[in-house]
Amino acid sequence: MSFSEFVYTTLLRPAPLRRLANAMLLSIIPKTVRVGPATVHLNPNGPVLSGALALHIFERQEIRFFP
Repeated sequence: MSFSEFVYTTLLRPAPLRRLANAMLLSIIPKTVRVGPATVHLNPNGPVLSGALALHIFERQEIRFFP
């Protein structure tokens, strides 16, 4: 388990903390982010995946899927 997974799944398990974290992520999510050579359009309503991409927290193996 990565540190970011630990924080989100363990430390932020209580609903009030998770809602606060999601609200904070939603406030910083840009419309697009560069991942390798690709431009990815993010979902402004999806704090978990879009937040992870905006903060460049993702599995390096996933980069192989981008041309």
